[in-house]
Amino acid sequence: SNDLKQKLIQEIEEYKNKIENSQIQYQSKENELQQDIEQLKQLNTQQQQQTN
Repeated sequence: SNDLKQKLIQEIEEYKNKIENSQIQYQSKENELQQDIEQLKQLNTQQQQQTN
């Protein structure tokens, strides 16, 4: 019974770690995309200024 409990606790810990890692990856991906969007906005602004 104690073994089972330990095993479950361990599995839950691993699962929590996986979720945290996923969140970290998601967060960094989101940051990358945000930066891409900013760059595109700046490019767009520059092009509009050149056209005028």
